[in-house]
Amino acid sequence: MRLFIAIDIPEDAEQELKKAQKVLEQKGIRCPDKLHMTLKFLGGVSEDNLKKITSNLEEIHFPRFKLSLDRLDTINPNYIRVIHANVTPLTELLKLEGLIDKATDIVKRDHQFKPHITIARIKFIEDKVKLLDKIKQIKLAPIEFEVKNFHLLKSTLTKEGPIHEIVKTFELE
Repeated sequence: MRLFIAIDIPEDAEQELKKAQKVLEQKGIRCPDKLHMTLKFLGGVSEDNLKKITSNLEEIHFPRFKLSLDRLDTINPNYIRVIHANVTPLTELLKLEGLIDKATDIVKRDHQFKPHITIARIKFIEDKVKLLDKIKQIKLAPIEFEVKNFHLLKSTLTKEGPIHEIVKTFELE
């Protein structure tokens, strides 16, 4: 089972991000319909490991906290594959991510965690400089939202894009 752990993005923040997606629309850019913030990608997980991971995640006790949309960015401006929204502040988010990483240590990270909400995936672009300028010009409203829980999700890949199903929700205190 292909799994990941994520935080949902509430409707008002999602609508703000959808406005940015509309500005970015062009050939070679695919914008996901449903937005979330991935805390850890687990990849293929066996049923036995799923039980261990779920049990470990249930042991996490962490208070609710607030995040705000920040600005749009790319991970690597020289090789643009993803356009994402940053969030702030990071202190509590990074603490939660650390607990989740420890609870899922059966699966090792292949890269350092960088909190972000993917709003577009790039297949190809004709003018990288023009796209980078457009990204810089888009200003997001600093919509604040409360993180009340996180989800363990199953991801099924299809030609039309991934389909995500919630396996289990873990409430914050």
